[in-house]
Amino acid sequence: MRVLSMMEAAGVATRIATTNTAAKLAAGLLLKGDRKLTELIAQCDPRQDNSVAVVWGGTTPTQGASAIGLVLDPGDSVRVVGEFNCETFQHISSEAGLAGVIQLIPGY
Repeated sequence: MRVLSMMEAAGVATRIATTNTAAKLAAGLLLKGDRKLTELIAQCDPRQDNSVAVVWGGTTPTQGASAIGLVLDPGDSVRVVGEFNCETFQHISSEAGLAGVIQLIPGY
């Protein structure tokens, strides 16, 4: 059983397709009105076949066998807490040419 909880008000869930280039979250996800993103739940879409790599804190994720980043296989999820961690959250496809999908639930 997987139990995930949010301490803040949940925003609208969104899906992001990963690419071969590391990317941060769009500015529109970092703010909701005057409230900043303070936590998020990220899940690698279980209906997809490809993994994604995620990081936060200023490191840039990379691909391949010696990649940098937390690899999320389909169905895996992670909760990221803290304004700085959310602002620096980045994602990438874990293997070159194999796009994955992250589902995000933001908390403001």
